[in-house]
Amino acid sequence: ASALQSDAEWDLPQTHAQITEPGGFRRHYLHQQAEDEGRTANILTANFVDFLALYGHFAGGDFPSDEDDDDGSDDVSAGAGRMSESTRIAHAQRTYGSVGTGDNTGAAANGVRAGGASVRKTFFLLIKSFIGSGVLFLPRAFYNGGLAFSAVLMAAVAAASLFTMLLLVRSYERVHCGYGEMGRRLYGRWMERIVLFSIVVSQLGFSCAGAIFVATNMRDLFNAATACQHRLPLSFWVVVQMAALVPLCLVRHIKGLSAVALLADVFIIAGLAYVWTIDISTLGRLGSAYVRNFNPENYALFLGTAAYTFEGYALILPIVDAMRSPQHFGRVLSLVMVICGTVSVAMGGLSYLTFGDRTEAIVLLNMPSGTPATLAVQLLYSLAILFTTPLMMFPVIRILEQALFPRRSGKRNRAVKMQKNAFRTLLLVLVMAVSVVGVERVDKLVAVIGGAACIPLSFIYPPLFHMRAAATSRYERIRDGVLVALGCVVCVYVTQGAVNRWGASDPPHDFCDAV
Repeated sequence: ASALQSDAEWDLPQTHAQITEPGGFRRHYLHQQAEDEGRTANILTANFVDFLALYGHFAGGDFPSDEDDDDGSDDVSAGAGRMSESTRIAHAQRTYGSVGTGDNTGAAANGVRAGGASVRKTFFLLIKSFIGSGVLFLPRAFYNGGLAFSAVLMAAVAAASLFTMLLLVRSYERVHCGYGEMGRRLYGRWMERIVLFSIVVSQLGFSCAGAIFVATNMRDLFNAATACQHRLPLSFWVVVQMAALVPLCLVRHIKGLSAVALLADVFIIAGLAYVWTIDISTLGRLGSAYVRNFNPENYALFLGTAAYTFEGYALILPIVDAMRSPQHFGRVLSLVMVICGTVSVAMGGLSYLTFGDRTEAIVLLNMPSGTPATLAVQLLYSLAILFTTPLMMFPVIRILEQALFPRRSGKRNRAVKMQKNAFRTLLLVLVMAVSVVGVERVDKLVAVIGGAACIPLSFIYPPLFHMRAAATSRYERIRDGVLVALGCVVCVYVTQGAVNRWGASDPPHDFCDAV
């Protein structure tokens, strides 16, 4: 009998496809443990372990936790008919075959591969990957580009992102390895290092922008609470985040971040809903502010921010690998990009129409100052971004630790563990130092990140890899070459434009100046 046919015989709580999707072994253990204890497993575990598991396979690579082996908190004592998680995983592997080996005859017969993520689950994983903090920088980006120019170009960037992501997926189907390793197999180790460098820079950049976002909003909250009696500089609010981020970034198991990921998702949705509510009500009462359709001075900044906005590119490969029916991935991704493009245009366009040339780099600063609703949203959204920062840092930490501490684990070596702790702390110090430098120029910083790191990852490497891995005609090779050349030109132009405009920044809105 096939593995799928043997499920009932073994009385397993989950199927082969469910166990081999991201976080499946872990979830199988939790369901079995709950059954042994006579209770029902928490269904939320499946959703957020799924999402967090993607960060352990960021860009299709393998970045496991430092202590991947089961720890004491997860061991289940013998004598009650229960097994440890590692024993259950071994049992599941014996029952189903190894993940990714193709030993899945029952599934293969039905056109289904090892991954168990349904089309619906894939849709929500993609939505969570692409809609994050970047949307709150879009109103200022629309101001920098102009309303008509930005709306058209945002749609074009979404379409181009969709096309290059599908090129990357086609290359992955031929090479079947992570983003960095794909570069090594196709072009050599130098390309792997360039790809990993771009990933590190982009994720560190997201963390810096997040730290500035949190600092700006926390300053407003503090000033409102103290009636502006103790005004502290923005740099203080950047540095003080270390108190929360250092312990979170020292977490070894990414599953330990599941609770904060849940809160972050809820807070982000609440923040977006509030901004749209204020935009629509203000437009209804006061009408549109003065806007320009094209801004010839700052439009290059919009290009960088647009590339920054679609920040879920690196989660594409683990998501497609986890799909039960990967032939539907293109259709699902197309729908997701239409939704994300619409949300982006609505967020940027509505807020720019509402506030015009008063649009702040972080649109929450345009909300009614000092009201309980605004302060609550600022607090919740700041906590959401703060809680997301360790997820942004996780791939960076694992990439750099694998280079600095090859084959060395801190599981039973205290000296190695302390060295890794020191490294993670120093990495956070670097993030905070860059954030302090860019604290009053966050729109320029976002554009630099988008131009220098996000454009190569989204628009240069995918056609470059496709050209060698999957192109089947002269036309495809020429098209891929043109896309690579165009991507390089845009990368240099946007990055240079953002750097040249670095000094031309107005200080961010201060709550105390408005009262």
